Amino acid sequence: MRFLIRANSPISVIAHNYARDGSGDSFTVLSKEMAGTTYALSIPHISSIGYAAIYFFPIKKDTNIDITVVGENSTDSRKITAKDNATFVYRRSGAAFSLYARGNNPYHVVVGVRRYKSDEIAGLTTSMNYMPLPLPAPGCNIGGSQFDCISDMKLSNKFTVTPPAQGCPPFDVELQGKSVADRFSVDPKKPQPVRSWKSNLGDFGVIRPRSSYLQCVRLGGGKTSEGKTVGPFMDTMPSQLQFINGTIYFIARSTNEMMTIIAEENAKKNMSMDNRKIEEKEWKTMKYGNKVVYYCTLKITGSEYHSVHSNGYYIAQITGITNSESSYGYFPALHAITVTPPEPTESTPVTTRTQPPSPSSSSTPPIKASTTKKASTTTKATVPATSTIMTSSIVSSTQGSKISTSTAPSQSTTSGTSSLIKRNAVVISAFAMALLTLRSPFNTLF
Repeated sequence: MRFLIRANSPISVIAHNYARDGSGDSFTVLSKEMAGTTYALSIPHISSIGYAAIYFFPIKKDTNIDITVVGENSTDSRKITAKDNATFVYRRSGAAFSLYARGNNPYHVVVGVRRYKSDEIAGLTTSMNYMPLPLPAPGCNIGGSQFDCISDMKLSNKFTVTPPAQGCPPFDVELQGKSVADRFSVDPKKPQPVRSWKSNLGDFGVIRPRSSYLQCVRLGGGKTSEGKTVGPFMDTMPSQLQFINGTIYFIARSTNEMMTIIAEENAKKNMSMDNRKIEEKEWKTMKYGNKVVYYCTLKITGSEYHSVHSNGYYIAQITGITNSESSYGYFPALHAITVTPPEPTESTPVTTRTQPPSPSSSSTPPIKASTTKKASTTTKATVPATSTIMTSSIVSSTQGSKISTSTAPSQSTTSGTSSLIKRNAVVISAFAMALLTLRSPFNTLF
């Protein structure tokens, strides 16, 4: 389902996608302004009765998207030609894979995973979904400490990292905990596996790419500190470039939620939640490289409307557990990354996001989509048996899914481009609302 949401004051939009058995996830719906042309993401190993579905939502007509999927034993290249804002789905089951997409116009991506295969959650029906952020720019040499991924690791001690392109050279990634560091190597020519944040690194840390931008995604769930096993969730790990300032608003889904606030020093000094100042003693310090950030974890009381405010820059992560043994995690708001890339060289061509790159050349013939005005019409394309690309027009049902919106008072403002929707802005939400619901009409597409 494609929803268009207009607002005359800033709001946050959170999608709650849960099946009748209680499995599911909550995630931040990104605004139209945050769509991009280049994406990179990795999908974990999926059980034989599960699948991953990656949805592509063009913002403009006549959008061409080149897709490269790197599997364990093969690489699959596809070209999407989207007419009349058609929506495409790439579906795949089985082993882990990494996907790289590059288009000539902005588009959004929604990722859904049904039945993630993990010994830690054996026996649980799992559903995970999120909207990945676009890459700041194409190219392999976009790096630096401003892209370090920062996250609470207490309820999300697994993660994936994806390089910006399959053609990038191998590089190292450093894991920085409170007082311990670790390191691993990334080979972009292989699918990126799920990695574990080791317990000796502590419950908070930084993932530091040494020479290239990384798309970092955390996988929450598994064993909790109380020994309970809960289903996982997927969510983007932010960098400091995605910190916001001002006020954010959200509605708690349950009374079993925690919020981790990560802040710069100026933000820490005047941070408040629900008009209560967060005291100095509640903060912890995280040093990495020549930088310092501060973080605190607060229990959210009451399934109701909440607010967080600071004049400085910060970001808030929400994690929770449902009554049906599912966990979820999301950000109420975050900035889009805008980068002024280095001057292009012969070996490193770089294009800014304001000048979308042309799709890379491919010997694979394009997959053309046709749509009609009938709501249930779909057109399938011929692809290998292990994967499917489909297109769909708008369908009317959203059974099993909800959207929550949090509206800011008229006197509140938020600077920058973030998932807080500005006045008269339009949000493009994917059909992720019905993405993994068993009784959803989209399952007939698969």
